[in-house]
Amino acid sequence: MNLIFESFVDEANVLSTEGISWRPEGFEEHIISRFFPTCGCLDSKARAPSLNMVLFNGYWGCTFCTLKGFYLGKSMKYPVPGTVITIEGPRQQEEEDVVRERLPVVVPESRYRTDESIRNAMMIATADNPVEGVKGPSELMNLLHFDLGCGFSTDDLHNLFEGVAKFHTSLLLDKAGTDYYIGSPENLAIINSRLQKF
Repeated sequence: MNLIFESFVDEANVLSTEGISWRPEGFEEHIISRFFPTCGCLDSKARAPSLNMVLFNGYWGCTFCTLKGFYLGKSMKYPVPGTVITIEGPRQQEEEDVVRERLPVVVPESRYRTDESIRNAMMIATADNPVEGVKGPSELMNLLHFDLGCGFSTDDLHNLFEGVAKFHTSLLLDKAGTDYYIGSPENLAIINSRLQKF
């Protein structure tokens, strides 16, 4: 990923320091316009490699905070600090079956990542010895005027729309006996009919 960003960083730094000289129509003098990077719009699958960090499905995979994360089921989750989750405890042998105790855990507080904290981690981390998910330097640390901590937008597609739509639909269609359940065969026929008309 660093090779991809190397030429981008070089060009962006020229645009933010030297700028572009141009003359608007009807003016005699040239104007110099400088361009500053304000926001990196990358999805979560691209944001982590661009920062040389662990992906969202590994420990410390959040690029915005230092929460270590929890494997819940078969995927990594970053629950809101202060909430109580249930995790599987250590394996215990009981006769021939492996038994895992279910333990309640309060999600600990975590720090927001800042430009300074990410840059410091990049300087001391290596691929073999990551620091809170940072695996080493990224070419983006050379991008002038860019904040590595809050310069990226969140990935609304993967962590909001895609997941929330699926979750909300499952609640409505799968939770029989609740006030909001609409998954009866009659309702499903209406929903399917309307979806087919799109």
